[in-house]
Amino acid sequence: RGNKFCVVYKVKDEDGVEHQKSETYGSQKEADRRKKEIEYKMSLGKFEAPTCVRLHELIEEYVKIYGHDKWAVSTYDGNMRVINNYILPTIGDTKLSSINNHFLEKYYKELLEMPAVKSTHNKEGEEKMKKEEVTVLDHPLIEHKLSILRDKNTGTKEFRELVSELGMFLCYEAMKDAKLDEVEIETPITKVKAKRLNEDKFAFLPILRAGTGMLDGLINVIPNAKIGHIGMYRNEETLEPVRYFFKVPNDIKNREVLILDPMLATGGSGCDAIEQLKKEGVKKIKFLCLIAAPEGIERMQKAHPDVKIYCAAVDEKLNEKGYIVPGLGDAGDRIFGTK
Repeated sequence: RGNKFCVVYKVKDEDGVEHQKSETYGSQKEADRRKKEIEYKMSLGKFEAPTCVRLHELIEEYVKIYGHDKWAVSTYDGNMRVINNYILPTIGDTKLSSINNHFLEKYYKELLEMPAVKSTHNKEGEEKMKKEEVTVLDHPLIEHKLSILRDKNTGTKEFRELVSELGMFLCYEAMKDAKLDEVEIETPITKVKAKRLNEDKFAFLPILRAGTGMLDGLINVIPNAKIGHIGMYRNEETLEPVRYFFKVPNDIKNREVLILDPMLATGGSGCDAIEQLKKEGVKKIKFLCLIAAPEGIERMQKAHPDVKIYCAAVDEKLNEKGYIVPGLGDAGDRIFGTK
């Protein structure tokens, strides 16, 4: 269609009625990639057509398709400020079916009376904000354990144990802002007021398969947290994630979710997992990894500035194959002994 390329497919609604849908892309490469992804998911019976009911869902889809790849950095920053300051807080939860001329006129009048949000767009403030959103564990024992983890001669058993142990350390750091409930307990000596964590407010989401290696460490810290799973593999040609599984607790939107993945490389899998959780209504998300690449951090901060990143180390860069340098190799292969 003109200079655009469409991917057309058919889906069935809840009543079993078949409908034709299409998705438009700016290049044939993008369309071909999406076509292959749809065909693969359909073959597994896992394909779900994009559906937007509320305005914030539509905006998320729009930013995902156009913002991440099409907008310049300054354009992206400006547009996201408008979205986050003036649109989502006021009308983001509005159903698309409710938006009409009368609704827009009313919103426009409210917008005129709305106080301006002060811009913090300066390099110093921006860098400070980015640093605050990335926590790197700074401890001699962490560096010691990372050196063993990186060593190519470290065996599967020891590698697996270290991944779990470092995951536990990351969980402690990520839980620093956890709110505690006051309870009364009785020690062998006397009654006393104490603080306890409501573990029912948390969930862990490991990204399959490597993320499961960190899971035991976190369960040791918060044993009653619920656990979801998201399955993805990396397309070796595009280096983009392909999702094949997603299962989370029914009440996931009421929980704080910690996403687990040993490596934050390109950031594709992490961003996709965050987007899925936001579609489920999750408000507070944290991303835990052992090693991060600057490229992955930048992509995640750009797409999801509200998500805090916790890692044990930030490495130098990605190589041409999308692996972190110096890194530790393929974490999944080393955890499960499949290298």
